Amino acid sequence: MRLLLIRALLFTLGSYVVWVFAGPKIAALLDRIYTVADARLALGNFSLQPGEFDIGRKRWFLSADLLIGADSRRRVTLAAAGRIFTFGPVQSCSAAPVGSCYEFLGDPGDEISFERSRSWLAWPTPLEFSIMGASMTSWRRHAYRRLFWKKSSGASIEMVWRDEQGYFAKAGWTDGNLQIAPVVTIRASRFEGAVVNYLLEKKGWKGDAYRLESRGVSSDGLSDVTAAIYLQDLKGAEPGGGKSVEIFVDRKSGKVMREVGWQ
Repeated sequence: MRLLLIRALLFTLGSYVVWVFAGPKIAALLDRIYTVADARLALGNFSLQPGEFDIGRKRWFLSADLLIGADSRRRVTLAAAGRIFTFGPVQSCSAAPVGSCYEFLGDPGDEISFERSRSWLAWPTPLEFSIMGASMTSWRRHAYRRLFWKKSSGASIEMVWRDEQGYFAKAGWTDGNLQIAPVVTIRASRFEGAVVNYLLEKKGWKGDAYRLESRGVSSDGLSDVTAAIYLQDLKGAEPGGGKSVEIFVDRKSGKVMREVGWQ
């Protein structure tokens, strides 16, 4: 009986030690499967500049490898991992410490949500201390802010900021404001494949010869329009012209209907 109690005590102690040191990693793994929805966050105005994304009058940190800009039609873009997402038309532009700051709106029909969630599993923090005698946390957990922006074409961007919340005896759960760069996932529209195939078959263009810019829906509402910017054209004295074209893809069939020389 005594041996069983000793084993149970050692198992409990060992589990607690693992929970203390491995808790953040275990919680992060579980968070990939499930997080607890906490609240919907305000959207309001949007502005982008290198290193910062303002959403609903609150500023969020961006990593330096995310490229912010405006395309040839004055629509704000964000590039990550070789993909470009087009948010919407520029409302104003001002100088930023590095580059430019763009205030912008979404397009009609865009689906936009900004939500906060948290880990289901928290971990204890018995080793935290303060030499100044300040109140310390007894538990911590991950907290997430997720911006999801989807176009009518199906193109989407997901940006997830991860923070930590600490539990204080008097204040309860409090955000840590860690300023960690978001994980950014850009997904292509359901029409991009048709455009890429068309450019390869009809023009012999490979992916490193051009870039794609979303033009949204055509004026008649029947086509999704994508500009294929031939990179050599960008070296000309004036933008536009050259080999660059706009590709019109039927929104019902997903087939390329026509191309128009880009002016």
